[in-house]
Amino acid sequence: MIHFLLYVGLIIVVGLGYHLAVTDLAYFEEVFVREDGWIESLSALFLLISALIVWRRSFAFAGKGNWKAFMLLLGLGAVFFFGAGEEISWGQRILGLESNEFFKANNTQDEINFHNLEWKGIKLNKLIFSQLLGVGLGFYLLIYRSLYQFSPRIRQLNDAWGIPIPRWHQVGIFFLAAVLVVLIPSNKKWELLEFALTLVFLLIVWFPVGDE
Repeated sequence: MIHFLLYVGLIIVVGLGYHLAVTDLAYFEEVFVREDGWIESLSALFLLISALIVWRRSFAFAGKGNWKAFMLLLGLGAVFFFGAGEEISWGQRILGLESNEFFKANNTQDEINFHNLEWKGIKLNKLIFSQLLGVGLGFYLLIYRSLYQFSPRIRQLNDAWGIPIPRWHQVGIFFLAAVLVVLIPSNKKWELLEFALTLVFLLIVWFPVGDE
């Protein structure tokens, strides 16, 4: 039931975003997906909740003496927590903080975050958070997911390390949302893709394969 409700919500949000971008591009860019708007705030919230869920699972593995799963999930939770902080620039605008000289000189948006840093003309957001992340996601959601299903050895190793495995309908809803986002005629559409990704990852760590 939770899956159904969140899937419906995801498609409504992405569909509404597409409609607004086509009919009122200014409203879409300046209100619907604006910086520190509800889309970005929800993305950060999804990442934070994902971190808490993963950390809780890590301590469950620790209680069973599985320290390698404990360490891996502890690190994965830290990644989600880092992503949540980055999404809201570590509360910079919420707390009214001013960027220091380093971020003013190297951040393309003069914000306290790392994903908007630029070094020697290379934008980290494009290199790491777009290209490399895209390749990693494709591998995890499609190739690794298939290996887990069809290779007993991979499944055994994965379960020993406690890596959350997505259900196929979670994979499907993400790619459906991604296709809709790509069709949106705006450079700010990627905020919606982040929204979809963070929501789906929340569901993956909350309801992974094998967690019946």
